[in-house]
Amino acid sequence: MYLFTLGYEKLQPESYVKALIDAGVKLVVDVRENPWSQRPAYVGGTLRRSLEAANIEYSHWKLLGNPARIRKTARTASQCLRQYRAYLNQDPNALHLLLEEIRCLERQGIALCLTCYERDPNKCHRSVIVNELVRRESSLRPIHLQPESPGRKQSRRQSTAAFLRPASLPFTFE
Repeated sequence: MYLFTLGYEKLQPESYVKALIDAGVKLVVDVRENPWSQRPAYVGGTLRRSLEAANIEYSHWKLLGNPARIRKTARTASQCLRQYRAYLNQDPNALHLLLEEIRCLERQGIALCLTCYERDPNKCHRSVIVNELVRRESSLRPIHLQPESPGRKQSRRQSTAAFLRPASLPFTFE
């Protein structure tokens, strides 16, 4: 089973949607606490319309969002992620529901992508969600999409990262 993730930081909306299309994603699960952004294209309603125009469904899962009280009180990013992990594991129902959704969609050949702001999944609560899902379902294979921003050159390190271009994906979506 595959699970995509994508952070929209520094991405133009066209690059964001293209990355999802290229990966074969048909459902985007927004894991922000509130589907709001200082970038109007990524506000929940606007994002939903952009994705629907590309034949991609949008769903906001507030329960998977990193609560403001954690984000505002954590002194470091790693402390924030630790506190979020504890928060997530206090009520594992959201993870259970997401895993069931992933399994159901997998049987239908539909790819799902978790999304929020942070580009680097290792600095984002998406990584906590993914790690907890993998802990529960070892066959789950996360793929962090990292499309290029216009004017940004890809480093050698990034070119060998976990991002797989569509032609090299080990599966196809129909």
